[in-house]
Amino acid sequence: MATDTSQHVKGSMASAICEIAQYLEYEKNIDYIIPTITQLLKDESVTEVRVSLLENLHIVAKAIGEEACIEYLISEIQKLSLD
Repeated sequence: MATDTSQHVKGSMASAICEIAQYLEYEKNIDYIIPTITQLLKDESVTEVRVSLLENLHIVAKAIGEEACIEYLISEIQKLSLD
């Protein structure tokens, strides 16, 4: 769904994937959720998807912890801040 051409689908998935993260094991978040979030953050075509992810990223951050956030998400957010 992250590669779907519909921005509505991507937007809905962006908020849902953050919610799902709180119920998954750490390894599942690292293996599946983080790569999907990273892919969606890199998608420059839909600003609403990025905003939705950023608004809900605190849920993912709480699920994976501070060290994993630093390792996997901070660099992507820094790149995003340059756009």
